[in-house]
Amino acid sequence: MSIILDAGPGLTFMAARQQNVLIQAASSQQIQLAVPQRVDGEIEGKCRDPKFSRTGALNLWRRLKAARHIEILEDELRGPHFAQAIARVSGMPARERLRQRESLGEILAIAHASSLAQQGVNAYVLIDEGDGRRRARREIAYLHGKAAPGELTLWSTLQVMQQAGASGWVANGLTWQAAYEHMRQFDGALAPLPART
Repeated sequence: MSIILDAGPGLTFMAARQQNVLIQAASSQQIQLAVPQRVDGEIEGKCRDPKFSRTGALNLWRRLKAARHIEILEDELRGPHFAQAIARVSGMPARERLRQRESLGEILAIAHASSLAQQGVNAYVLIDEGDGRRRARREIAYLHGKAAPGELTLWSTLQVMQQAGASGWVANGLTWQAAYEHMRQFDGALAPLPART
């Protein structure tokens, strides 16, 4: 099983120094954290922006890769499942879509997860941005309709942090709510906390 990260969540967990949450979420279910090559490049590039450079996110990201907590998935068009998934998710032929940078990381994250599900592996994709979540839901519906041997499940940072709070994974003595609010400073795609009743 794999949790495949989009660039937004990958970067946000590093910038907020909550990378332990991702590690614990994966290890508790014996799941491998992974990113497409494109997403790895996006994270490395964005870590140099002033907003993130002072957070230490780049060093944390590189340490996780060096320790093999994060697997880098090759984005080469090998095998039919991956290319077909890119075409479905993006609405255009895979080779043509790979030449366009906009939203490419999330498209590849979904396509990798879909390819795994079609090979009988249960995969999770962690995306917060609205368009990416819509694309993921369409691909999940496609896989259900085709009775794929594995499952693709869509996760959000909010879901992961709620689980982290219940499991005691949140770092720096913070509540999960406080940690999540800090994370929202780095990613405008994160949904607001649910209203307390």
